Amino acid sequence: MKKKSTKMILSILILILSLQTSFGYIIFADVEDHWSEEYIIWDSNNLRLIEGFEDGTFKPEEKISRIDFVAALNNLLHSKGLYKETDADEFSEDFTYTDIEQYSQDHFHIWELSNYIKIKANTAISFKGIFDSEEFNPLKPITRYEAALLARAITTAPVKLEEATYTDIHKGLPFYKEIIELVSNGIMTGFNNSLRLEEEITRAESAVILKRIYNDLDFLSIGELQYATVKINNTYYSQPIFEKASGEKAIAQEKSFINAVTTLDYISFVGYIPYNERHLYDSKPLETLWRLKQEGYENLIGLNYYLIKYDDSLMADEVLGLIQEGMSYIEGLSSRDIEGVNEFLSLASYYNSSEEIFKAAEKLFMQSQDIEAMLPIGLYIAEHYKENNNIEALLALYEELYEKTDDIELKGQLINNYIYYAAETKGRTSVLEKLNTMRNKAIEDPATEEKLIFILTALIKQLSPR
Repeated sequence: MKKKSTKMILSILILILSLQTSFGYIIFADVEDHWSEEYIIWDSNNLRLIEGFEDGTFKPEEKISRIDFVAALNNLLHSKGLYKETDADEFSEDFTYTDIEQYSQDHFHIWELSNYIKIKANTAISFKGIFDSEEFNPLKPITRYEAALLARAITTAPVKLEEATYTDIHKGLPFYKEIIELVSNGIMTGFNNSLRLEEEITRAESAVILKRIYNDLDFLSIGELQYATVKINNTYYSQPIFEKASGEKAIAQEKSFINAVTTLDYISFVGYIPYNERHLYDSKPLETLWRLKQEGYENLIGLNYYLIKYDDSLMADEVLGLIQEGMSYIEGLSSRDIEGVNEFLSLASYYNSSEEIFKAAEKLFMQSQDIEAMLPIGLYIAEHYKENNNIEALLALYEELYEKTDDIELKGQLINNYIYYAAETKGRTSVLEKLNTMRNKAIEDPATEEKLIFILTALIKQLSPR
């Protein structure tokens, strides 16, 4: 009972901490133009698995400690809901590091991840097999080899094994097969035909691996086939409406916009800003947004969206004016991509004739010249089809978007929803035939990414008789 209570308290603590840190948007001063920039931004503004420093830097080339990497992996597992199937009573008693207390709050990431690997790993890897000594040495920098084995212990097997081309590994290496599996899954890559497993891993490399693990764990969390809201992968900001601006004022304006929006979202969710955190937020966020509008800040869709959403002083004609301005702006998106255009269209439909907005969206969709501009508008149209039970049009649209996008994660979401509705209307047998045809075509195409084959295989398994 003590173990279960302890684990429950720690899980609640993780949830509370994640809620407290889920509303700020972070830009680090030392990651712009760094090779790992998009991964660090993803981590910092979505899960915050690796924390930055008080001076506003990330220090991407610094080494990461064993405890920090283990904590990041463990929090990643929690974020994917993968501990819900692990009974607290299954926690083992053979945790034997002399410098780690098994049920202490300071070290719970270590013993919890150790036990998860023992129960759930589909490999021969054990936590003790990676760190085989009397002491764990939590502050010691973790090597690429140790990080690779931890990563493989919690991820899926590859669809097929790649040929080993790295000159610094050999079949006599402990867990050689598992290392090749990790490489085959694309989770770890090398440098000029070398994996450099003996080197200590950097914070930047860790951010990249964590993002790839996060993507891979999607396949472990696949359950029964169900409809899911399709989301475009936003690598710049975890932000509903964002268009990256240009010019000398852009960076300062972006920071002001993000801070204002963060404050509004936080207040909307929590109700107030804690006194000791007020210095982190904007004291007059709506005034900031209006100031940015007067300055001609380029993120017009974002500004209008949040002003409509949060400025209760707006009169009906002012709201309609912001909507019309946004719609006129969207008409010029034939070769541009703005994160969250579909959210703007949905908000506009709430205040204006949804049919009028829908027709305008259809027109814009037909005018779009590239997939990046098509996607957000297409997803809005798909929701309209779904709400109006126009399933044939919905399926055709999902197929069109699926064929045109190169984003594997997005392809997976689109085909998932296509199969969900097609199975209901056309029958599972018909859909299984289509899936098998798609999978065979994907396998025959040498340019196909293995993850797409994995997704199609997972969907086939979901639909097949059990």
